[in-house]
Amino acid sequence: MSADVKPRASRGPSRLPGAANIGGTLLILIAVLSVALRAQTASPPAIAEFAPQAQQIKSAPAEQTSTLGSGEGGAALGTPPSPSPIPSPSPPDLNGAIISNSCIGDPPRQIQDPQSPPCIPYWKGNNGGPTSRGVDSTSISIGHTQSAQQLTALVDAVTFFNSHFMLYGRHITLQDFSGDNQGSGAPGQRAEADHEASMNIFAAMNDNNGGGISYGDQLAKDGVIATYVRPYLTEGYMASHAPYVYSYPMAFDTLERTFAAWACARLKGGKAVHAGVGSVGLPRKFGLIYTYENLDVAATDQVFKDSLNSCGISLTYEAQPDSGGESTQDERSNNLNSMINMKTNGVTTIFCLCDRTIMNDDMQNADNQGYNPEWVVSSYDLMDDDAEIRTIVNSTTQKQHLFGISVFPMARQFGDKPSTWDTPQDPYQSETAEVGRDYMYRNLLLIAAGIQMAGPHLTPQSFQAGLQRAQFPNPPNAIMAGKVGFNGGSHAMTTDVAEFWWSNVDPGPLPDETSGGAWCYIGHGSRHSLADPWPAGDPGFFSPPCDSGNEPAGSG
Repeated sequence: MSADVKPRASRGPSRLPGAANIGGTLLILIAVLSVALRAQTASPPAIAEFAPQAQQIKSAPAEQTSTLGSGEGGAALGTPPSPSPIPSPSPPDLNGAIISNSCIGDPPRQIQDPQSPPCIPYWKGNNGGPTSRGVDSTSISIGHTQSAQQLTALVDAVTFFNSHFMLYGRHITLQDFSGDNQGSGAPGQRAEADHEASMNIFAAMNDNNGGGISYGDQLAKDGVIATYVRPYLTEGYMASHAPYVYSYPMAFDTLERTFAAWACARLKGGKAVHAGVGSVGLPRKFGLIYTYENLDVAATDQVFKDSLNSCGISLTYEAQPDSGGESTQDERSNNLNSMINMKTNGVTTIFCLCDRTIMNDDMQNADNQGYNPEWVVSSYDLMDDDAEIRTIVNSTTQKQHLFGISVFPMARQFGDKPSTWDTPQDPYQSETAEVGRDYMYRNLLLIAAGIQMAGPHLTPQSFQAGLQRAQFPNPPNAIMAGKVGFNGGSHAMTTDVAEFWWSNVDPGPLPDETSGGAWCYIGHGSRHSLADPWPAGDPGFFSPPCDSGNEPAGSG
């Protein structure tokens, strides 16, 4: 007898014999089984729409399993598990509704950006409510320190991510800490982080004050996720602070290995063909300038030096590292001595893992000595930002020998940037404002991807597990953004680099970059990595025309 049917009151002995009762019961069971079997074999409706064509769902949605997410009903990708013959009771729905999003491309990704995570088209279930600090059944609190100039774009970007990413019935809410000034230097950053962590936030976007390194370090100690938009931290450091610290660009030690592997392929054994008078055409002899970004959270250049040695590149001269703790007078004296010794030792090619202000000082000292080496740089400390090189590094004589690699997406026109696609209603402001907007967007992309791939049971642990398990589609795209992913337990997003050289005369891609020079990309921004090495030899540095991204790329 069914548990939800009340028994009737007895009216006396039954007029049917016992055999008839048994037969009737069997007929009822057969009818029930028939209905159940028809219900199991009926085709479900076409719920999710994948771009460019709608697809009918013919099996249990992977997104409703816990294969990927760590909580019940978590999102999943890949091959769905075999359905259980006796389904477990489902938790209550979020208002009984299915949450759905359209997908982009094949394989499907969440948004138009080629660096988007894989798509989760729909979900239905219970998100578990307050699963972590700063998380409840309807919201996820994220801290930011964006300036008033960027606030409208930030709010619009959050609206975009809320409407296009699978957040399992929640939405990202912002806490504005832009006026939170707790002092200068590392102590001020740590005090700021402590104060903001007490405000019940799940994550905070990088505070660019001094790189925000101490700020993020303290957030992690306080149990808040911190994201970075510059390659300052090693993978070892981020792993030791797991699951709280993440970087949009590749980890610093990965950048060191990549920079060295690129140099081994492109520069080893050659002549200094891109140097100036006095050095041009001589067999390459290498020097190194290194700047510490933060003494509070140390990182060294040892990985870079060891990686160079492994392919047979030795350093003829290594400058005294600049720690950032010297007096202005000591710093200037150190920079002058570095250039004197570089020239005296016959260095033709200088690797600069350094601050762009230090490079500016060194280049001016080189000018004063009539010394014209090759200058080789990477994404370390804003070196791949057109505006920074144009306005902070002053020597046009030395800059005409400047080239290297960038981990960031190729520079593009305003309309060809994913940070514009998410908020097309926000007008162009200025070159400087666009740099901040790109950083803001990349922070949000990493955070939203982690929330989506975590599944509904959102915690810092599921955030990490979801990112590291996800297979980012990385489709070819005209904007040449580069590949991303957190494979192998990584905590950093980008995985490859573009090659570029500096032009003093060509315009950049943005409306106010009409003069002063720009970075020019090799092979229309083609990219390589440690897993996809560079062929040996010079790829055509300083060979016009300059491809600075100032032609429309299309959004592909």
